[in-house]
Amino acid sequence: MQIFRLLGIYTVIPATVFLTLSYFVMLTLRKVENRGFRIFGNLVVFLLWVCALVIFLSGVYALVTGRHPLVMIIHQAIKTPL
Repeated sequence: MQIFRLLGIYTVIPATVFLTLSYFVMLTLRKVENRGFRIFGNLVVFLLWVCALVIFLSGVYALVTGRHPLVMIIHQAIKTPL
């Protein structure tokens, strides 16, 4: 299915949004003096990077194979063949 290959290209947009959010979180962390907020902010930045990486890698997978992981999970849940 060729349409799923195009879905792989569109994953760049949400990955970019997550990376932009992480940049602004890192920018605000420079002004924070409380150690607890810094640790929490670094954790948030790490989770945003992981989300961006997962989204980007699923897009690469969809581009290479032509199968989208989310569609495969849905078909497996309702037990219908692709």
